[in-house]
Amino acid sequence: MSRHFSLMTTLKTKLGNDFPSDAIEDKVIILSVALRVCDMFKVARDGRNVFDKWMNRMFEEFYK
Repeated sequence: MSRHFSLMTTLKTKLGNDFPSDAIEDKVIILSVALRVCDMFKVARDGRNVFDKWMNRMFEEFYK
C-alpha cells in the first residue's frame, strides 16, 4: 500500500500516452496493478470461507 498512489499516478499518466510499450517499466506497472487487483478481489470469490483461508495463510506467512 505504500506505493499504491504513486503507482496509480504513474499508470494514469502513461494511459494518456503510448501504453503499454515494450519497455520493462510498462510491464512492471501492468503486473503490479494486476497483482493488486487480484489481491483486493480475492475476498469476492466464494464468500467468506475462501477469504478466511487466504487471510490465515497470509498471516502465517507474515509471521514467519
